[in-house]
Amino acid sequence: MAALAMTACGDGLGTHSIDEDAARDALKSRGVEIPSTFRFGQMYESQVFSGANSYLGRYDGPQTVFVNSAQLSAANSTFPPLQPIQCTDPAVATLEWGILGFSCTKEMQLLASENPANSEFPTDKVTLLLTSDGTRAHLFVSAEGH
Repeated sequence: MAALAMTACGDGLGTHSIDEDAARDALKSRGVEIPSTFRFGQMYESQVFSGANSYLGRYDGPQTVFVNSAQLSAANSTFPPLQPIQCTDPAVATLEWGILGFSCTKEMQLLASENPANSEFPTDKVTLLLTSDGTRAHLFVSAEGH
C-alpha cells in the first residue's frame, strides 16, 4: 500500500523545466513582474504534494537593463529597492543559481532584492538577482515555496 501511495503521489511532483507562459503566470502569482526588456531564458518548477511550489529562473537582457535597474524596481514596487551585493551575500551563496548557468565572479556587478526583506524563514521568499558581466544583464529569480 505504501509503495502504491508513493507511486501515485509521485506523478508530476519534483523539479522540471517549464515554458515561458507557465513561468510568467507562476511569477505573477508570487507578485513578480518581469519587464518586457528581458527575454525568457529558463525556469524550473519544484512541485510539492501540498502548498506552494518553488521556482528558479533566468531572464536575459541587454546591458542597459542593468544600468536602468530602476525599471525593474518600479515593476516590482512591493519589493525593497535593488541593492548592490557581493558574491558572498546569502542571496547569492545560499541559492542554487548554478543550475541556470550562473557563476559569480568578483568582477561581476550584482544587485538584489528580497521580499519579504530580512525574513528569518525562507517560506515564500522571493529573490531578484540582477547581474551584469559588462556586456549583458541577467535577471535570476527564486520564489521559495512551502
